[in-house]
This record gives sequence, structure tokens and C-alpha cells, in this order.
Amino acid sequence: MGFDTRQVQTAVLGSPDSDEAVLCPTEVDELEAFLAEYRNETFWCGVLLCGCGGRLMARRGNQERVSHFAHYPDPHGLLPPCGRRTYGAGGADHLYVKSATKAWLHQQGHTPRYHFIDRDDAPVGSVVDIGLDGHTVRIHMDPSVPPDWDADDAGELILGPGVRISQARLACLGYVNRVKFVSEGSSRVLEFGTEVPVTGTTWGFSTSDCEITADGRLKTPVVAQIWTTEARRTPVLVPQSAPIAPVRSPAPGDTETRVPHQIGVLIRRLHTAIRDKETSVARRLRQEAERELPRCEGAALAHLQREVDYANMWLTAQDRVREVLFTRLKEAAQNRDARAARSLLKQVRQIVSHDEPPTTAETDILTAVEPLVPAPDPKPALLRQATGKAVPKPQTNTAREERRAWRQALAQARSLIGRLRVKSVPPRRAAAAPQGAGPARRGSGRLALHT
Repeated sequence: MGFDTRQVQTAVLGSPDSDEAVLCPTEVDELEAFLAEYRNETFWCGVLLCGCGGRLMARRGNQERVSHFAHYPDPHGLLPPCGRRTYGAGGADHLYVKSATKAWLHQQGHTPRYHFIDRDDAPVGSVVDIGLDGHTVRIHMDPSVPPDWDADDAGELILGPGVRISQARLACLGYVNRVKFVSEGSSRVLEFGTEVPVTGTTWGFSTSDCEITADGRLKTPVVAQIWTTEARRTPVLVPQSAPIAPVRSPAPGDTETRVPHQIGVLIRRLHTAIRDKETSVARRLRQEAERELPRCEGAALAHLQREVDYANMWLTAQDRVREVLFTRLKEAAQNRDARAARSLLKQVRQIVSHDEPPTTAETDILTAVEPLVPAPDPKPALLRQATGKAVPKPQTNTAREERRAWRQALAQARSLIGRLRVKSVPPRRAAAAPQGAGPARRGSGRLALHT
């Protein structure tokens, strides 16, 4: 049968029917460490991966292909053809559900039982059921398999990142929890999120941030805030000693303004700030809305209270995400992990740009991570090295003209680099060239520093 030319990234350990998944690192140096760690293990195209059950080997990458698993050759042609549907890093995520949650559930006093549903309409790995002492947590991993919300045995439904839910159902439920996996070395790390109407999904919660309640429901920080706000929705009591005029429609001819803001306008502004993820604006409008609550009654009170509760929930989720990101950024700085620092710093900057300025502790973290992050745009340095001259900044006033001038300068630099590579001389001749040598020799000497 020969080698499988597809780049299989996932396998199971020990035997074809194993549920212990591993991910093949794509980088050659990481693959060496991976093979050393699993030197006493065998890799298989597991049946729980919809695989053929054949044995796999780890193949080192080259300039054309990344490192990956490949099937052993079958010179006699006795093995069946491999029918795996997913070869990428996410192909074993349903197996990682078990490895990522088993110890976590045991710590909470649960005895989990895992079942990988295998039906004609739901291939193995599409849906994972976790039995918890009479309750069921059902995780839908495959976007092509729609969840059955009305099933008697559905229990708590958790959706994968690509599984859709209608806006009407989401509005009716109030929220839905989601799960995804992120690659870290030879494993996949679980991450929970909660989707709410209008705002979307708030990610970034690990198992340590969440819990499964006694009735089998997943409680993330966002869900906890939703439950808290629902429990505290009670009428606002105003002390008799300090009566406040309620919000009302003005009578004909009444020009007196009894409240500083129109409630409807305030609600729309707050709703818009949350929708656009303008966190600092939402904080300010939330405070204004809270000051207006004692002045409202009836429908105005109900609408404003509901918007304040929703804003509290959303802002709490944003605070939690910000806290998690800065914590992970601090760990990246301590571990000197430049790759993680670059990724996290981009997310942190995006959040801070729409929220309050960094605190003193957050500023210290940003300062500590600066040495790990390179300059944001190396192109000017590349142009200086190639041409020997600083690239002048465009003096035009419009952004379009600036971009056009930048593209022209970059094209000229690339053209010059190409000519220098063609005319470059061997390193020994370049070193022996006199100081007065022509520009081609000087350019090739500079270029040799980067080859």
C-alpha cells in the first residue's frame, strides 16, 4: 500500500483501540523531544479516531512538509484503506475531552463515565457523553452534527466552537457554554467559553476557573454572574424618609425635567457600548444607569434593571478575561516564552485599548515582557540593511498615499535584494575586498550577515 502521503497530526498510544491521544509537533526540534518522551510507546491510527487501526510512525519534516505521523508500509496489501475523516490537530479533540476533564471531575466528587457516540448520523467523535451520577453532560464536537435540544437524555449541552445555535434559541436559553482545544506541544489544552446574545462568546476559562454543579450543569465565571443577577432581580426599595420622584411621561404643558437622562436613550447607549465592546464606555454608562434606578418604576424600572444586570455580567466577564490574560502573560515572561508572549501581548493590547489603562501591577508585567517581544515592524530595518540608507517616512497627508509610497519603497528594496543575491561574491572574496569596492560588493557583504 505504500506510505500515506497525508499529513496525519494525531494518533493514539499503545494499541488501535486506545483513547490516549497525542499530537505530533510540527517543528523538527520539538519532534526530537517528543520522540524522546515517548521512546517506549507505539503510535496507532486509532479506531476512536475513525482510523484504520494500523501502526503509525513519526516522520520528520522538511522544507516542503511539516513533521507528521504516517502509516507503516503494507507490502502485502492486507490492511484496509484508511478512512479517517480528520487528519489535523483537532482530529482527536473528542479524546482529549476525557484526559482534560477526568481528574477535574474527580476533584469535585464526581465519577465520570465517558461514551463516544457512534451512529450513522453521528460518527464516532462527533458527540461525547459524560455520565455524572445520574446526570449527563453532552459535548457536541462536530459542526456537521446539529445538537438535539429536545432529546430526553441530552442533559447539559456544551457546543464546540463551530457548532451553530440559532439566535432565537440562544435568546430563549440566555446563554450556552462552549469548548475548544488549543495546541501546546504534543497535547491539546481545553478552554471553556460562554456565549450570550448580542455580545458573542467569551473565551479563556480553564477547568480551574469552572465547576460542574450537583445537578450536572457547567458553571463558568460568566454563567455564575448570570445566575447571580437572575437571583437578585427584586424590586428596588426606596426608604420612606427619602422619597424620590419616579420617572414618568411629562404632562401636557409640563416643561420641568425631572430626570437628567431619558431612560430609553441611556439603555440604547449602554446596549451599543456592550455590542461594540467599548468596555470603558460601558463602565461609565453602567454607573449612570445604576444612579437612575431609584428614580424609575414600572416598565422603565424593569427595562433599566435588566440592562444593568446584563452590563454587570458582561463587565465581570471582561474583567475575568483581562485577569486571565495578564496572569498568562506574567507566566510567559517568567518562563521566557517568546512565542506565548507575542500572542498574549496582542490580546492584552486589544483589551486595554477599549478599557481602563493598565494598573501598576499590569504595567510591571508589560515591562517584564518587553525584552521577549521584537520590534512590531522589521521592514524598515530590512530596507536600511539592503540599501544602506534610512527609508524616509512619507510626507503625504493621506493614508492612501502613505500606503502607496510604502509599497513602492518595499518593492524597490525587494528588487535590490534580488539583484544583490545574483551578484553576490563568495564570503572570502567579500572579506578581502578593499574598502573602496563598489556598491554590489558592499551590499553582498551586508546580505551575508543574514543568510
